[in-house]
Amino acid sequence: MFLYILCGILLQMNGFVWQIFFKTNIILALIFSTAPVHAQFFDDFEDGDFTNNPVWSGNNELWTISGDRLQSNSEGAADYYLSTQNTLATNVEFEFFVNLKFGTSGSNYVDVYLLADDEDLSLVQNGYFIRIGDTEDHIAFYRVLAGSESLLFSSENGIVGSTSENPFGIRMLRDEAGLWTLLADEGVTGNYVEIGSILDDDVLSSSHFGIFIKQSTAMSPRKNHYFDDFSVRPIGADVRPPAVASIDFLSNTQWQVQFSEEVATESAEETSNYIINNSINPQAVVLGENNLSVILTFSETFQTAENYELSINYIEDLAGNVMEGYNSVFTFYLTEEVTFKDVLINEIMADFAPSIGLPEAEYVEIFNRSDKTFYLDSWVLHDATTSGSIEAVYLIPEDYLILTAAENRELLQSYGRVAVVDPWPSLNNGSDQLLISDGTFPIDSVNYDDAWYNSSSKASGGWSLELIDPENTCGGEGNWTASIDDMGGTPGAVNSVLSELPDNLGPEIHKVFAVAEDSILVQFNETLNKESVQVDDFTLNPTVEVDTVFVNSDLQSVWIVLSSRLNNGVSYKMQVSGITDCSGNRVTENDPFSFSLIENAEPGDVIINEILFNPRSEGVDFVEIYNNSSKHINLKNWTLWNDQDSKLISEDHWVLAPKEYLAFTEDAVVLKEQYPLGVETSFFEMPSLPSYPNGEGTVQIVSAQDLRQDSITYSEDQHFELINNVDGVSLERISFSAQASDNNNWKSAASSVGYATPGYINSQVIRSNSGVVGEIVIDPMIIIPDGSGQADFATISYHFEQPGFIANVEVFDVNGQPIRTLAENDYLSDQGFYTWDGTTSEGNKARMGYYIIYFQVFNANGQAKVYKNKVVVGSQF
Repeated sequence: MFLYILCGILLQMNGFVWQIFFKTNIILALIFSTAPVHAQFFDDFEDGDFTNNPVWSGNNELWTISGDRLQSNSEGAADYYLSTQNTLATNVEFEFFVNLKFGTSGSNYVDVYLLADDEDLSLVQNGYFIRIGDTEDHIAFYRVLAGSESLLFSSENGIVGSTSENPFGIRMLRDEAGLWTLLADEGVTGNYVEIGSILDDDVLSSSHFGIFIKQSTAMSPRKNHYFDDFSVRPIGADVRPPAVASIDFLSNTQWQVQFSEEVATESAEETSNYIINNSINPQAVVLGENNLSVILTFSETFQTAENYELSINYIEDLAGNVMEGYNSVFTFYLTEEVTFKDVLINEIMADFAPSIGLPEAEYVEIFNRSDKTFYLDSWVLHDATTSGSIEAVYLIPEDYLILTAAENRELLQSYGRVAVVDPWPSLNNGSDQLLISDGTFPIDSVNYDDAWYNSSSKASGGWSLELIDPENTCGGEGNWTASIDDMGGTPGAVNSVLSELPDNLGPEIHKVFAVAEDSILVQFNETLNKESVQVDDFTLNPTVEVDTVFVNSDLQSVWIVLSSRLNNGVSYKMQVSGITDCSGNRVTENDPFSFSLIENAEPGDVIINEILFNPRSEGVDFVEIYNNSSKHINLKNWTLWNDQDSKLISEDHWVLAPKEYLAFTEDAVVLKEQYPLGVETSFFEMPSLPSYPNGEGTVQIVSAQDLRQDSITYSEDQHFELINNVDGVSLERISFSAQASDNNNWKSAASSVGYATPGYINSQVIRSNSGVVGEIVIDPMIIIPDGSGQADFATISYHFEQPGFIANVEVFDVNGQPIRTLAENDYLSDQGFYTWDGTTSEGNKARMGYYIIYFQVFNANGQAKVYKNKVVVGSQF
């Protein structure tokens, strides 16, 4: 009616008025135009199409929506586009996501038009665009003026160089002065980097924004252009509608909806904007004080473990942007506050190979022993070195949950509920420290090692460790054992070893480390009641006052800060009283625990004592060290080397006591099986040793201060010549005082001990070789060179008042014929030794009988002396 009356009035106007009215084209545009003027827009394609809000047009048949993203849909070569109206040209910010899943080229690239004077992007005469790809595989900024393209600036070449994934966030700003600034977020990490900027104001208007694709006949670009989150707005303006950040269940009748930004009161509190199962609206909606969340109250009572579909529409933010089309299905659970030991680590598969029946995958199973339901949205699985976030899932009472790496999900899904941990803390086969927490507080922890299997064969792989009694929450090592299930484990199900095993014993001290003069770390064998640990519980003798105690997060160790300092070389004794475990058992009364202050090692304090570099079939290498000092030495952060590479021995404290042996290996179980006399308590299992080749190589031990403690370059030729097969035979050091580099200082281990002595005194060892000054001493005088370890070789020791003598040492038979040269023009120190193993220069065993050791020395001053001693080569009968 308004238009009809207006037209009638116009017909009655004289020509002058008529002309003035129609020349006022702005007024006409406001009255008659029905097309919208797009000053800004945002499109994340979550509505499932590109034909509404805003309207995109062009080669529509060559586009589709996939996974809430705009995707190309051309099967072959084509130049095609989509565009939408946009008139913002200055003081404007453009932003979008792009991923070209192919290798770009001069025939395959994308132009995103920021300003365009034509809806058809192939006909643009004036505007600006960003080119992604092209021959140089770069991101470049172009101007179009009178139909002619000009490059303004570009990124480095090859930035869009991947042949499978090229995800970028792109942001361009143009201020009121005409300064363009282009930024890119490669990989969409949230870190935008400036590509370039330029002042250019040749084009100051626009009608459209859009995408133009150049596509060849190649297969890789087909349907492989992806775009999302297009935003055109005044700099600093908000064009993104609010989004749902989270949904929380507060009670059986209340839900809380958290939004990504502040929302307008009227739309947020409108009950019809929320609906459950397409039929249930809330009775009331209350907006929080921060305008970021609402509480929905229903007359309906929601049932645990039931699925409910929630839809939310028409919620506005404070800028007037409207959220439409949120829809999601939830399983209703009420989550409760977790306390210590509500959830337990219940099963551990650290070494899955060789498989007994389960998939070859590491996993940790947890068990909810409480009557509560938990939502694991912030829970974390830790090991000694790594922490990974547990997938946000619910854990209901008496429920099992299998935790594993993302790549193992499908392998384990058939056994029970699976939650991915990212990143997955790789489990050490021999030992590791596991902890689950709610992100802040510990819930359960387990410090396992392969002795817990109680079976050497099961410890070698394919079997899980299972908790015996989940009600014995402080049982520690005694509450774990290897699975007895035929499959090797019971992921997602009741443990095969489940039985009652009540905890009636109090905690005991496991280890004590005096890591500094005023600081002691005490480790216990089970989980403590944190509140029971007090300063007065610890007594030291000789007396040193305790100032403060701190219980660690694992609840199995305590840091003690002293009021005064410990002294080197003093043996202290610690007694503990009053402390209880988490079951309430008081600390076991036992003998005081002895410890000493840890001291720094100097080169030569820790020596290499035995090496096995050519193991038997299915065997393992080992390197044995010996503390040749009176110090207590901490091996934390020490390294074992070959001639090029190193392996960390331990990230944790490990004290080597004076005169103590320690054998490093990759598999303590196999080492014990092949050398039954080996001392298991002196075995130290490392994830891997450096490579030690069979023929020859180098072994080095290096302290945490990067001081090389000892080194040997070994050779298979150092073995006893009469041993036919040296596989599985170690080289033993025969003297702690002689240098490791002295070939005479290494002998093959004796057959009588099984050809190796890991963890205890060597079979081939010199008890004393000092001798009397000025004499040559031979020990023993009778040798039986059969490799048994009983007098296998003779040690020819020398001791002079000063160094500098030159020696020639030979072995003669009773006929005066030389059969072996032991030294030729050797330059001597003041004392040392040679060895003779009863073999000739040809490598044959010498006949039984008497032999003469001829030892000649002389120096530059003309001093000379000859020593002759008898040695008998015998045989066992």
